Amino acid sequence: ICKVLENRSKQDDERMDQLTIQLKEARLIAEAADAKSDEISRRLAFVEDELEATEDRIRCGDA
Repeated sequence: ICKVLENRSKQDDERMDQLTIQLKEARLIAEAADAKSDEISRRLAFVEDELEATEDRIRCGDA
């Protein structure tokens, strides 16, 4: 029974190591996705500002 518990413990340790590695990778992927999302949000805000300015110029031209 002792051997079985030792094997089980070793398997659990290996699984925990694998999960720790996967967690680190998932965090890196999430951080990269957050950075991309932030950049896209900044670009969208810039384009929306440009669109609003263009619409204002068109309105002034029509008046």
